Amino acid sequence: MESDYPYVVINHENISFSDGKSIKLPKEYLKRKYQKELELFYKNIDKSSEETIIGKDPVGFNYVICKDICIVGLLLGTSKESKSKINILKKKYPNNKFEQKFIISKIEDERKLVNHEEYLPIKLVTESVHELRNLNSKISSHIDTMLDIQDDTHWDTTFDNADNNVKKIYVASRLIKFILDNVKFYLPNSIETLNINFERDFVIHRSVSKIVKIYKNDFKKKKTEISLEGNSFKKMHGDKEIFEIALMLLIENALKYSNDPSTIAPKVIIEETDSKILIKIKSFGRIIPDQDRSSLFTRGFRSPAHAVKEGSGMGLHNAFRILQRFNSSLEYSSDVDKDIGWNTFTIICNDVL
Repeated sequence: MESDYPYVVINHENISFSDGKSIKLPKEYLKRKYQKELELFYKNIDKSSEETIIGKDPVGFNYVICKDICIVGLLLGTSKESKSKINILKKKYPNNKFEQKFIISKIEDERKLVNHEEYLPIKLVTESVHELRNLNSKISSHIDTMLDIQDDTHWDTTFDNADNNVKKIYVASRLIKFILDNVKFYLPNSIETLNINFERDFVIHRSVSKIVKIYKNDFKKKKTEISLEGNSFKKMHGDKEIFEIALMLLIENALKYSNDPSTIAPKVIIEETDSKILIKIKSFGRIIPDQDRSSLFTRGFRSPAHAVKEGSGMGLHNAFRILQRFNSSLEYSSDVDKDIGWNTFTIICNDVL
């Protein structure tokens, strides 16, 4: 552990005192005459409490313990005894004086860091995600070989006729890939720096059908029979795998915010015009209020209509940004002016072939 403030590492075998990254440990803790008394004192402190513990040690400094972290210093306004010794220490160590609320807040933050409750090193996350994605890609490629899909136009029937175990493994590998990609998109500028190969092209209907089938064949106990209506064999330039992430984000959003997707399932509708393809993802649930609609695709925004469900406010934002890379747009509409009804997110694909 490292702390910004002087701290004590306490265990049954040993007691050690360390400098903080910002503030040095008072010299009193290094004096031999205090060592045995301090070790005995800190070993006998009750550290089982869930509450933050505050007290004073034999040297005259305050300690603040929050579960497995102990910081030492001088807390302002806590002592009612003779102030002569306290004043001497405060003059000697002006940087070691802390307001009680401030240091408690800091120690709780540091405890969360130590226990990985709020933060993981970016390097660790990115390296782990990269390795997992590579492994998952190898699994996915073998499943594609087993499915033996020769033609995108026959993808639906080939998948439907496949062995159920193969379909389940296929779905699992794609959902794992989606989760790993989604983690990656929380990093700054991850979408803006995506390397999309626009010399490639893909059939729009095949990608939409694929994502619908993945969510219809996932591992949830209650089956969700998402319906797919309409058809189009027009194409778009770019990597289909990246475009499909936006589709997955929107379908997952529809499932999450449906009132009861196993009873009234989300719908996906493809509509074709001469120059555009519209992909509508519809879910039956609480209608998003008018005043929230201008912020729907803002990073971290969550409408009060969906406050009862867990979420980060990143799904719609990331889908919106991915679609921009494909010169496509995303719009929201609702069918009724009531509290409950159909929410519709429409992808407008402009550059179709």
